Amino acid sequence: MDTTNSDNYSQSKGDEKKKISLLDMIRSPRRTLRENLTLVKFLMVGLSGVVVNVGLLAVQDRAFDIGNADPRLLIANALAVETSIVNNFLWNDHYTFGEVRRASNPGLRSKLSRLGRYNLVSLGTFAVNEGIFFVLTQRLGINFILSSCIAIAVSFVANYLGSSRWAWKYRGNGRKVASSPPF
Repeated sequence: MDTTNSDNYSQSKGDEKKKISLLDMIRSPRRTLRENLTLVKFLMVGLSGVVVNVGLLAVQDRAFDIGNADPRLLIANALAVETSIVNNFLWNDHYTFGEVRRASNPGLRSKLSRLGRYNLVSLGTFAVNEGIFFVLTQRLGINFILSSCIAIAVSFVANYLGSSRWAWKYRGNGRKVASSPPF
């Protein structure tokens, strides 16, 4: 059995692997987290991204006096999101999917390829994030920090599935295979 494949599978009884689905995550999130160390690591890295995202948003608000109704808030949120994407990529590449990365080509070219794929996945979830953020802040008048946290939570599941199934996809031959994006 190949033990380097830590993308989107969890260990089940015997040596069989069970693929994690969106339904598994919705039906029983605690069980899914308990059974899947990769998902737990991804969540921990994601939480560091939330700190980076919300922290940078708060710093920009303080530095530029950006209020809820200010159109510059969307630009500030975009900068905060992209900064957290790069933060999360570096941590995920080293920590979450480190075994997969080490089993393949750990060189710069491969790393840039993974960064490109991860950024594409993240851009898809960023569009969802920005849409939710816009509706919550501009249409519903909800505080921008709370709106940012809600948008991040909604886009987390799609980001994990895309990252584990495409950005860090492992094939038994030791090479990353970039197929079409998962969204």
